[in-house]
Amino acid sequence: MSERLDLLSEIAQEARKLGCTEADLRYVDRRLEWVTVRNGRLQTCSDLSDAGVGVRVRIGQATGYAGCPSSDPRALREGLARAVAMAKASNTVTYETMEFAPPPAEQGVYITPTPGGDPFQVPLDQRIDRLSQLASALKTDDRIQVANASQVMMRRHTLLATMHGSRIDQTITLNGGGMSAIAEDNGQVQQRSYPKDFEGNVLQGGEEVFDSLDLPAHVDRIREEAIALCHAPPCPEMRTDLVIDTDQLGLQIHESCGHPTEADRALREELSLAGSSFLTPDLLQKEFKYGSPEVSLVADSTTPLGPGTFGWDDEGVPAGQVDLVRDGIFRGYLTSRATSKRLGCDPIGACRAESWHSEPIVRMVNINLEPGSGGSLDDLIAGTDQGLLIQTNRSWSIDDHRLNFQFGCELAREIKGGKLGQLYRNPVYTGITPEFWGSCDAIGGLQDWRMWGWFFCGKGDPPQIMHVGHGTAPARFRNVQVRAS
Repeated sequence: MSERLDLLSEIAQEARKLGCTEADLRYVDRRLEWVTVRNGRLQTCSDLSDAGVGVRVRIGQATGYAGCPSSDPRALREGLARAVAMAKASNTVTYETMEFAPPPAEQGVYITPTPGGDPFQVPLDQRIDRLSQLASALKTDDRIQVANASQVMMRRHTLLATMHGSRIDQTITLNGGGMSAIAEDNGQVQQRSYPKDFEGNVLQGGEEVFDSLDLPAHVDRIREEAIALCHAPPCPEMRTDLVIDTDQLGLQIHESCGHPTEADRALREELSLAGSSFLTPDLLQKEFKYGSPEVSLVADSTTPLGPGTFGWDDEGVPAGQVDLVRDGIFRGYLTSRATSKRLGCDPIGACRAESWHSEPIVRMVNINLEPGSGGSLDDLIAGTDQGLLIQTNRSWSIDDHRLNFQFGCELAREIKGGKLGQLYRNPVYTGITPEFWGSCDAIGGLQDWRMWGWFFCGKGDPPQIMHVGHGTAPARFRNVQVRAS
């Protein structure tokens, strides 16, 4: 593999002779496998792979980018020529001065630890069989109409070489999955999922990640809760206190904390797939109150197991940590080398691309809500006189500035006198981002803090997907509007 990296470095150096002020070549070899069993029968078995090189150059005020599906020397030089031609042509119409933070010169290797073994080495028939057993166990009651179990895995090998001397070799492995049961009874259709909706929980690691989900231990509970929800009354409309469990709070962080702190949205440079952000740059100087003093959010690309963990981003900026919100006050953004220069800060290593055919853009890494002093989930419930426990997302909506939102969840339980009571179906809670986070008066401790992974975060035009992570403990929010969907 060093031979391929040597070739990328050689061609990056050739960019100097073509008038480039910067150049990088990024080789990506990516494999994605998704297996789903429905009602004991194989539903989906996808094994997708692609490989190629992205060539990016800067000349003057303009950038050129070319994707090369081949990594042989001739194809790479042709890709370099196309990128240079694009940058030169763009310079004739570029009217805004673009400045970038100084290009890094980094060298090193990052490889995902896989102490439980390579998940791609587990025989396919063995993986299908264990998913079939899960789906069949979920369906032992005739009221369960659909029982799903799935596993999703990805491996991405990246080589990055730049004109300024970076030589980086990274291999990231993701693994995870989940299950769901859809019940029909009493004139209702209800779903219960574990560990969360859609693809389940996808984390960085090997076969130990899937094993740690311990799906068989939750089969009976998920089946019975799906059936029970068919008999539960709808969530009442009211304002009440909410204890939000980690599976739902992770998505809340993603939509109302992660996306609005992306610098390109704040600078109005990115409006596709979710709009801009209410966190405009002037708020950095105004000590803007994003949440209560309990709330501290950190962008951290070093968190163990995090899908947004790496050694370097796709510009070669090292992984690290930066405060987005500290003690309730807005403190920073997710930045690239270009956006950081415009904001007068250092780049944090949050510029990532889906694959070789995509140019790196500002993306979330792991956006983590720091644990508090609220103790365990049980402690939060015990300390709540009247309210609801909310779990597991089923739908969401948020406006183009990331302010007004609503989230629909699979399940709510009444909290009365510090104890759980009545089960409710179809709960929806709504809010305005700073007001909602301002109402947070307790966050659970480290014992219940958990990393959650999302594989399909979409952004950009043309769209790119990206794997991101959110670490959180359960938390309590006061006087939140709820209703039934």
